Amino acid sequence: MGSVVKLVIWCLLVGAVLAFLGLGPSDIWVWTWHQFEAVFHNLRAVLGTVGTYLVLGAGVVLPIYGIYLLVRVLQRR
Repeated sequence: MGSVVKLVIWCLLVGAVLAFLGLGPSDIWVWTWHQFEAVFHNLRAVLGTVGTYLVLGAGVVLPIYGIYLLVRVLQRR
């Protein structure tokens, strides 16, 4: 029974603060959704940048590594 009373008190307190701030439950859910969207877009931008760097680096590193492997194979003969 004590848990129910504590929950009711917390609901009243949080409700009073939200009403004082002029916020409603939908405002909180919309804000939360926008934060998730922002994180997703930022993550996508970072991964896009990392992907670009990966492809650019591979264009230089892979041919050099291929030449290195070719030289090693030819030295074994």
